[in-house]
Amino acid sequence: MHRRVFALSAAAAIIAAACGGSSGDATATSATSTAAPTTTIAPAAPATTATSPPTSSTGVATETPTTTQAPPPTSIAESAPTETATTTSTAPVPAGETSAPGDPPGAETAGSPTDPEAGDGSSADPEAPTGTVSTGDTSAPSDPPGTETNGTPTDPDAGDGSSADPEAPAGTEPPAETDTPPDPETPTGPAGEAGLGDGFYPLLGNGGYNVLHYSIDLDVDPASNTIAAVTTITALAEQDLSAFNLDLSGLEVHDVTIDGVAAGFSRSGSELTVRPGLALAQGEEFSVSVDYSGTPEPIDDPGAPATALGWHWRDGVVYTLSQPSGAMTWFPSNNHPSDKATFEIRITVPTSTTAAATGLLVGESTAGGRTTTTWRMKDPMATYVTAVYIGDFDRVDHGRPNPAGPLLRDYVPDGAAPEVVEALAVTSQAIAFIEEVLGPYPFEAYGTLVLPFDLGLALENQSLPVHGRDILSPEIIAHEAAHQWLGNSVALEEWDDIWLNEGFATYLHLMFAAEHYGFDFGAEMRRLHQQLLFFAGTPPKGITVGELVGPSVYFRGAMTLHALRLHAGDETFFQILRAHYERSAGGTTNSEEFLGIVDEFAGPEAVDLVESWLYDEAVPELPERQP
Repeated sequence: MHRRVFALSAAAAIIAAACGGSSGDATATSATSTAAPTTTIAPAAPATTATSPPTSSTGVATETPTTTQAPPPTSIAESAPTETATTTSTAPVPAGETSAPGDPPGAETAGSPTDPEAGDGSSADPEAPTGTVSTGDTSAPSDPPGTETNGTPTDPDAGDGSSADPEAPAGTEPPAETDTPPDPETPTGPAGEAGLGDGFYPLLGNGGYNVLHYSIDLDVDPASNTIAAVTTITALAEQDLSAFNLDLSGLEVHDVTIDGVAAGFSRSGSELTVRPGLALAQGEEFSVSVDYSGTPEPIDDPGAPATALGWHWRDGVVYTLSQPSGAMTWFPSNNHPSDKATFEIRITVPTSTTAAATGLLVGESTAGGRTTTTWRMKDPMATYVTAVYIGDFDRVDHGRPNPAGPLLRDYVPDGAAPEVVEALAVTSQAIAFIEEVLGPYPFEAYGTLVLPFDLGLALENQSLPVHGRDILSPEIIAHEAAHQWLGNSVALEEWDDIWLNEGFATYLHLMFAAEHYGFDFGAEMRRLHQQLLFFAGTPPKGITVGELVGPSVYFRGAMTLHALRLHAGDETFFQILRAHYERSAGGTTNSEEFLGIVDEFAGPEAVDLVESWLYDEAVPELPERQP
């Protein structure tokens, strides 16, 4: 009995955290849990409606959000446009050592030793013992210049460097116009839109161009939580552009160049407007570099009402939690999952500190007591699942499960209990299970980074999810692994389709838990269906931004798939899942595309069934199981 209720008790823990507004996939299951707990799902508290004024700059729609068991956010790191100072500059970027996006991995660290585990010229400490790379105490270099936040006055009452309007949800109002007159030689013509018009986050992302590649150079002082950075973005103009925007919250921008030539720029809230000396033509590829520094500040977002988003600094440890809007706290970007790109991230930290990032480690060099590591993500990645981690971590290498499989490696706190590493051993089983359903793992590497403190959540950062030390149960490890296929490789076109991420990952993790613990999957799904009547009445396509990580998208989303499986039969159902993944792998999708696949394989009655689960207020009945 205990094992049979395990998946649902894990589900209940996720619901509790999600209703509290965690920024991703959360549970309260013990880090070293191996036996099934005896509790089952408890109904969530009734939803309470919180009205927020339609002002912000992270991109949230003016629709009133509904939150469950959590108040609306109390501060926004990018202030309302009318309260934000605007800065303008045309100064050139100082000479630096940033490599172009096309440079070979590790080119800036010529002569560094190569990592035999990577198999592609990546670097490593040749004296590190097999299996781990250990780090010691953090040493603090001198603070980098420019720690003053530019263009975002802080609210003295907020107490955390967040922005002035404590009631504003993120991103509903266009940025204020700059008071600085344009340069007489500034090109005229169309400018890119400040936002992509997402239904929940209309000002996240920017129009007029498509990002191809990010090259991010971070010099980090983890002792003072300051950075000096250059981000170079290679993009393709989708229209003629006299100006375009990037998303960046806080930090001080020193210079901006386009193709090596100084460009004008101005700031308003989280919008960084760039003005090239000569207008960019439609179809032109260009490179924009932003030189910036300061102390990154996390932001509040009504889509994650219980935790701030972006760059976090705690007990000398740096980690990033960015779903959905937080990436702009540490690098300028087109901050929306519909515009994915490849990445190369270089992190320079004191030699006694370990740095890690999403992607494959391809270069490492040390000079003057500081170590630079280079991380490559050659597959398209959304900004919100791009991550960096800095602290006292040990790397645990597991090799490749097969010659064509990913490099498996985990990062655990220095001196972590053996139970932490043991809990992560289930990873290879989870990947093998999901590969049977969806196909080969989509990226070059995979593993888990475990923080040295409780976090109450986990987030599916691409190729290297982050877990609090309290969130290491097998089904949650499987959940974050499933997101690598559905959520990361296949990303959302708009945030209101988040059930395509969470519902699919939840269904796969429940399937894995049934196999792992040996319980009756069908019986537990029937139990979950009954409990949906109490806590997940809002249909997945009827949620507001405040329910972005609520129970509906996780569990009614998962039950939508289970109802389809019962109606269509196993063979057709798994054909639908595989087609859904394969047709959008490396790109984006939406509910309409999924319904088209359902129609193709299972017919219009199956479409009607799925739509009833996605759109009807009442929880539908489960259909009879088909052979």
